[in-house]
Amino acid sequence: MHKQRILIQGAMDIEVEVLLSELNDCKKNEYAGFSFFEGTLNSVPVVICKTGMGIINATIATMEGIIKYSPCCVINQGTAGGHADWVHTGDLVLCEKAEYLNGFRMPLKGEGEGSNSLEWVFDKDMEARYADMKLIDYFSGVSYEHGKVYRGCIGSGDLYSRETDRIRWIHEKKGNLCEDMETYGVYETCYRMGVPCVGLRVISNHEIFREPFQEETAKWLQKYLILAIGKGILT
Repeated sequence: MHKQRILIQGAMDIEVEVLLSELNDCKKNEYAGFSFFEGTLNSVPVVICKTGMGIINATIATMEGIIKYSPCCVINQGTAGGHADWVHTGDLVLCEKAEYLNGFRMPLKGEGEGSNSLEWVFDKDMEARYADMKLIDYFSGVSYEHGKVYRGCIGSGDLYSRETDRIRWIHEKKGNLCEDMETYGVYETCYRMGVPCVGLRVISNHEIFREPFQEETAKWLQKYLILAIGKGILT
């Protein structure tokens, strides 16, 4: 598979710094304001892109990466906040499905009638998008030592949910294990461009259980990814 480059993404500096430190023969390019770093990880040709945060940034960065590099697959990885009661900080989620969390229909209310987000309805026109199951299976075969590994749904939106009732409402409606700001945009772009993709997310915090953001989790995930590439699971 890796005769073509693998496009690896992270939204923030902490989500790509370990990957970049291990990148050999690095060459940097700038396209549409995004940084792309060409090189090899464990002799596998890759392009690492810092997408920036949010659905729009992830979508544009993914499109640029696919057009410029024609990758064999896209791996979007980074941190996420826990939603399900059974996931905790340090756990790894292999994102089989991505649900969009920004599309709503709101009840009609007049001036002075207030607003209640728990009364909003998700727009049914926004379809879920899916990872390449072969890639999910590949990563399922790699040992992860910092927590449990789950396969399931992630919810993506330009939001940072911190209200327990709201988090539980989203989980009830979407069945997502966790929440991030990029995966859906990546999956939608790859779906339209016909490129296999997978999302890997480490739980970095969980608001319901008052588990604060733990920056170290981003490093754990990147080291896991480097290990996976080294095992040749993508060849």
